[in-house]
Amino acid sequence: MSPLTLHPLFRDEPRRRLVGIGRDETAVLRLREQYATARAHGDRLAELFYDRLFRLHPQLRPMFRTDPSVQQSKLMDSLDAVMAYLDRPDEQALLLVEMGRRHAAYGAAPAHYRIVAELLSDAVTELLGDKADAQTRQDWLDAFNLVSDHMLAGAETLER
Repeated sequence: MSPLTLHPLFRDEPRRRLVGIGRDETAVLRLREQYATARAHGDRLAELFYDRLFRLHPQLRPMFRTDPSVQQSKLMDSLDAVMAYLDRPDEQALLLVEMGRRHAAYGAAPAHYRIVAELLSDAVTELLGDKADAQTRQDWLDAFNLVSDHMLAGAETLER
């Protein structure tokens, strides 16, 4: 049995190293439990996210041409998939790289990914209520920034 190493979410290594790293099973379990709590609110996570996104960054609204309820459902499906692969970083990286390619085709720019990470972290933290603290928000921000890095790596393949 190989020694357990930390998932990229919880390492201080360069974020561009997408695959081949193990995981911190405690962190994976904690994030999954917190996500299940947030997910118990249905699509509320997506509603909070899009409400804030369009209020704070109205210039991004034209990028979203789909019906809002459909867009919210797509976001939740994507988050569900990310969480399903959380303990399989190699497979997760492939999923996220492909998502990055698609988002680049929609017009997503590198700066947009940090906005999304911040707002998703805020939405998850809000849904967790008194079960969340500053560290919880930071954990989610780290997780969403890692997702962003993987997706940006996919977007870069379109630019070459």
